[in-house]
Amino acid sequence: MTAPLRVLVTADVVGKELTGVGVATRMIVDALRERPEVEVSVLVAGDSQARQWGVPVVEADWRVPGMPFVFTKHRKLKAFDVIHCSTVRVPFRGRPRGPVLVMTIHDLVPLVAPEYHTLGHRLYFRYLLARSLRKFDAVVTDSEATRNDLVQRLGVESSKINVIPLYSRWKIEPRERTRTEDFVLAVGTIEPRKNVGRVAQAFVKVRERNPDLRHRLVIAGAAGWGESQPFEVPQPLRGEIEWRGYVSDEELCSLYRDAAVLIYPSLLEGFGLPPLEAMSLGCPVITSDRSSLPEIGGDAVIYVDPTDVENLTGAIERMLCDGRLREELRQKGLERSRQFSPERMGEELSAVYRGVLGAGSDE
Repeated sequence: MTAPLRVLVTADVVGKELTGVGVATRMIVDALRERPEVEVSVLVAGDSQARQWGVPVVEADWRVPGMPFVFTKHRKLKAFDVIHCSTVRVPFRGRPRGPVLVMTIHDLVPLVAPEYHTLGHRLYFRYLLARSLRKFDAVVTDSEATRNDLVQRLGVESSKINVIPLYSRWKIEPRERTRTEDFVLAVGTIEPRKNVGRVAQAFVKVRERNPDLRHRLVIAGAAGWGESQPFEVPQPLRGEIEWRGYVSDEELCSLYRDAAVLIYPSLLEGFGLPPLEAMSLGCPVITSDRSSLPEIGGDAVIYVDPTDVENLTGAIERMLCDGRLREELRQKGLERSRQFSPERMGEELSAVYRGVLGAGSDE
């Protein structure tokens, strides 16, 4: 019997609450743990939710004072066949002897649109990421859009990049007919790139033009940077917009199930998980017509120019006023979401590991 692949997934970015890359890291681990040919462990630092994921834990050795970086001694890494860095952060110096190295890059937003990121992120992506990539044997991205950015912005060989999409965290299921659907939903960290301010502007226009519509707007997302508050709302409608801040997975799942529509007009995404998760739970979607989002939505969503408030307003009006359209998109969304699964991710990641290990043994 062939020995299982020993894979260490870095989870040093995972804190007490799962957001963004932490969610994607959990998906990688969950997908791999279902593969009989893989033994997966996680590298953690500090008070991390990853300690409760039910897989063996490797402790990082020390932190960089004043910075969100950790490092690990090479002797701890020699026990593994594969080190999979789940983000662009590399928690070791040099190149450990023994394991092959794989990195997941979710997006290149700090290079493609630096105005949407902090100075620290811009400097890291511009000056250090390309150097770090030289030591890696394979790169994984969530989308073709990010693959193209890697080739164009950093000169990474296309053959070295493997596109393996994320998947919904919840079981794909039709919507219960008893749902009230009395609100529209926006999901995302409150920062300029997520474009939540235009969602609020469009919602106000919809309510002003359609006084018979009684839908509220619910915004789920932690405070980010660059915006002190997510929206400016006229006094008569202030009670109709609710910002809930960070929500738990359970609450987010409930919101997807109950919402009349998810509005996700992000300006730039390496993948964009909320539209996929909404579709998997029977919630119709309005999203952006750019970056990776058409790869996710296919023909199962309504696309808008995210910079055009009038375009967004019209799409919301159309969705809320046309029950037949909502039902059609629900069915299309359920079918579309079945193309993304943990089984697919686990199988494709395992193939990447075996391919790199095989290539190394031939040298």
